[in-house]
Amino acid sequence: MNNQLQLEGVLTEKSILRYTPSGLPVLEFQLEHQSTQLEASQERAVHCTLKCLAIGPMATRLEQCSLGASLLLEGFLNRKSQRSNSIRFHVCGVLG
Repeated sequence: MNNQLQLEGVLTEKSILRYTPSGLPVLEFQLEHQSTQLEASQERAVHCTLKCLAIGPMATRLEQCSLGASLLLEGFLNRKSQRSNSIRFHVCGVLG
């Protein structure tokens, strides 16, 4: 099954960079997206906010971004935890 996402948005929140017990950097942040999409031949205004997670070098890179920065990100969706149905965008790359 395919689970790939590219999303452009604005960085609206970010946590302090933390580290896993094995030493990997982890950054939790929020991305706000606004666009117009075509659905059933009609334009539709889209506005959503996604909780995001970056691990490793991507966390370090995104930690350097300022709030309000416009980002084009790629990654995949997953549950926040095994006991949660909330989704989170796991960011694996910055495009553009």
